[in-house]
Amino acid sequence: MNMIIPDAGKIRAVEEVFRATGSRESFNLALFTEPTAAGNLLTYEDYSRAGGGGLDPIAIARTSFEPAVIVGEVAQLLRLPAPTWTMTSGSPVTVYGWILSGADTEIIYAAQTFDTPHTFTTGATLTLDPFKIDCTEIGA
Repeated sequence: MNMIIPDAGKIRAVEEVFRATGSRESFNLALFTEPTAAGNLLTYEDYSRAGGGGLDPIAIARTSFEPAVIVGEVAQLLRLPAPTWTMTSGSPVTVYGWILSGADTEIIYAAQTFDTPHTFTTGATLTLDPFKIDCTEIGA
């Protein structure tokens, strides 16, 4: 017998993980340079994160996420404003995606590999617009 999580349960789950406040940690959004793809079994230590020269992680408050909605049976959270990095100095660097980790625990809550890697040179900008988290199922 297969278990399902109905739409109301999906909304509750993503609201609890990403928007609930109180004694819960905030998040850091970082770009990664290695590996070239996000993976289910990878931990914070497995990712080489871009930093310096405008590419440092962005602090993400739980209150910056809009309320979850269901779009085609997917629970979706949108973060406003869209996170933006602009390289201000340093050697060119290619980033392959992003990770959203706990500010205190460094647990990876979400990750995404870009369809096309982004190469930063001084003055280059990357905006994750829209910055949204989609949750179709838990434990898949």
